[in-house]
Amino acid sequence: MGSVSARGFEAVEGSVDPDVTAIAAPMVVDRQTVAALSAHVPGYRLDPERISQIGRALVEATEEFGQTALDSSDASDAVRADEDGQ
Repeated sequence: MGSVSARGFEAVEGSVDPDVTAIAAPMVVDRQTVAALSAHVPGYRLDPERISQIGRALVEATEEFGQTALDSSDASDAVRADEDGQ
């Protein structure tokens, strides 16, 4: 993915297939993009509002996954510190 708009996701028509729209949102952990979630939808099923709904859902999911990754990282760090006697 290139740059992402202020909406937090991008939608691109016809890049995968002429009749398919790809909608994607990056997963950011510690200010670094580590993954992305995307949906590929037949263009005839979309209008601008539906693209926004799907994009917002992807952003919410990536934020939740990113927070889970941070929480897991913090928990792992705490376990390692405890094992090291800190």
